[in-house]
Amino acid sequence: MSAIDGPGQAKREYTQLLRLHERLLTQFQKAREDLSAPGTAALVKEIKARTGSAPDLAAVKTSVEEAIRALKLSESALQGAVIQETPDEFEIDGITNMPVYLQRYLAERTAAPGFSCEVVQDEVRG
Repeated sequence: MSAIDGPGQAKREYTQLLRLHERLLTQFQKAREDLSAPGTAALVKEIKARTGSAPDLAAVKTSVEEAIRALKLSESALQGAVIQETPDEFEIDGITNMPVYLQRYLAERTAAPGFSCEVVQDEVRG
């Protein structure tokens, strides 16, 4: 095992995969929205009126939904792996409602030498 291989490298690779999953999930959700949009339905109706047959988008919609489910399952497994790699001593004092992506970001950065972070809480928004 070389000096660059190790738990820190594995954690970085897991978080890179999680970011990729987030990007892909966003793109698939956008595709699902586009397929279900009123404009798409109107376009299909127009095609049917002109040609007499309409394209069947049901199989495409089903495939996109299956891809979204598969990505979510894979993301869950990756998050489990990242959590196993995260040191037990990592805590964020005084912040109970921090978003998961920010917790993950801070957990990954705390292992980096020289990293420090100060959080100032907004009195109005919490």
